[in-house]
Amino acid sequence: MRAVIFDWDGVLADSGELYFLAYAKICEIYKKRLPIDSKEGFRRWYNPAWENNYLEMGFTKEEISKALMATFQYVDYDQAAIYPHTAEVLEYLHAQNIPMAILSTTPEETIRRRLRQEGLEQYFTVISGYGGDSSKDKRLAQLMEKLHCSGGIMIGDTHLDIQAGKANKLKTIGTGYGWITPERLQVSNPDALVNSPDQLLGSIKQILSSLE
Repeated sequence: MRAVIFDWDGVLADSGELYFLAYAKICEIYKKRLPIDSKEGFRRWYNPAWENNYLEMGFTKEEISKALMATFQYVDYDQAAIYPHTAEVLEYLHAQNIPMAILSTTPEETIRRRLRQEGLEQYFTVISGYGGDSSKDKRLAQLMEKLHCSGGIMIGDTHLDIQAGKANKLKTIGTGYGWITPERLQVSNPDALVNSPDQLLGSIKQILSSLE
């Protein structure tokens, strides 16, 4: 069975600026230094192995977990827009009886609550949220087992998403409108790269057609 698996932030939820502001807030509270000063700077700087971001800001390894929980507290997902055309993508895949899932490092209940607000939660068979660190390869394999999935597409906005998809023999789509710049994402060599949400459905259709 083929499935389509989405990252959350930078793919379905436009939350990059909220995290930039949250990083700035925790640096202010904990007297650390954020090495960027704008959303675009965030896209050029952000490391999806987010543990390294906290180290660069001056947190110790022992402080990372506490700093991450503080970051989550300062991100108000009620302010995170769902990207345009998301409902269209989900409705199409649902009509084709293609299972869908989310693999993210954002807490699962946070994702579910925002999806419920938009009436979109029912489209997802599995939602896998924060797993303790930034790695996704093994979590993706476990998610695929739950879906009884033998192939399909992983859609993400960072090289860790693309890497996880490739490690699990999935086709990959990079969303160049997400948390990092298209140039940085292209280095991970996704099977397709889309630079705006309105291009995503066409790319999904093309890749699914190639898998038939």
